[in-house]
Amino acid sequence: MLTVTSRFVANRAAHRSIVQDGNEYYVVPVVMIVEGVHHGSNGPFYYSKNELKKSASAWNMKPIVVNHPADSNGRMVSADSKEIRAKQEVGFIVNARFENNKLVADACIEKERAFHIDPRICRAIESRQLMEVSTGLFHDVQYSPGQWAGKSYEFEATEHRPDHLAILPDGVGACSVSDGAGLLQANQQKVTGLGLPKMMFGPHEMPPPHQPTDKGGLPLPEWRF
Repeated sequence: MLTVTSRFVANRAAHRSIVQDGNEYYVVPVVMIVEGVHHGSNGPFYYSKNELKKSASAWNMKPIVVNHPADSNGRMVSADSKEIRAKQEVGFIVNARFENNKLVADACIEKERAFHIDPRICRAIESRQLMEVSTGLFHDVQYSPGQWAGKSYEFEATEHRPDHLAILPDGVGACSVSDGAGLLQANQQKVTGLGLPKMMFGPHEMPPPHQPTDKGGLPLPEWRF
């Protein structure tokens, strides 16, 4: 086990570099999503603080990929496959938690893999430039019309089942940097004694995600790009 003893988080957060088994990793703070109404792939949904808080621990060890994975027809799919992880995975999530109405975590990103897949990620981390991210998750749908901060919605996303976090070098997340999300977005916390598990890439031992359906039997994955 490797331990990061401390790091200072400023307005645009600094990263820590660690070495394990001869490989160098970035440990980067990330705000994955904030409470609010977000326009994802299935339209505007309300993401409540209660649901975000409830799902926080389930994000730990979920893969971080470059862009949302899709099949040959452009249909968004789960990141939980050997082929997708070999092509797109650059790290995984640890220390996921809900605080200050934000779902935050530490992104463990392997430097060599990130540089090979998209070197802009390394350049952004080294220069402390914010990058857009987007959550890939499955959820249930509850019809509950309302407004949040002046934004109208008809449905609330409930029972979140995390699949992956996507870094978007060329895109803007549904919950964007301007909304308070993003890689290297400060979460105003000093972390001490952050323990990291042994870092292994490849297919993780976890079951395929359950896909909820609407009344017509259609799957409702929510890739919030």
